[in-house]
Amino acid sequence: MSTNISGLQKLGLMLRSLIHRYFPSPQEGQPRTHDFTKYECGKDYIWEAGETPQQAYMTGYGANIERGDRIILTLQSQQYCYQVQAIDYYSQPEDMWIASLSIITKDATS
Repeated sequence: MSTNISGLQKLGLMLRSLIHRYFPSPQEGQPRTHDFTKYECGKDYIWEAGETPQQAYMTGYGANIERGDRIILTLQSQQYCYQVQAIDYYSQPEDMWIASLSIITKDATS
């Protein structure tokens, strides 16, 4: 798994995020929460800071993660909760994805 997200991938995610923000899907269900706290950053998933402190990019594995879902993860002994703004699944392997995230809370336990 590559540790760097290409500029083209970031641009695609940002565009998709803007499109979904202004043209939301009427069929979206309730957001789910995916707990990544038991996984190790850099080994099980890749996290990369975004253009602002509230944004991030993540590449990982797992099916059924959708836009609007929440991801809880631990970075430097601190728990964070992010919301998926946009997500793209790779063709191989099918459960690998890249997502644009926005922070909800810095301490996901509160």
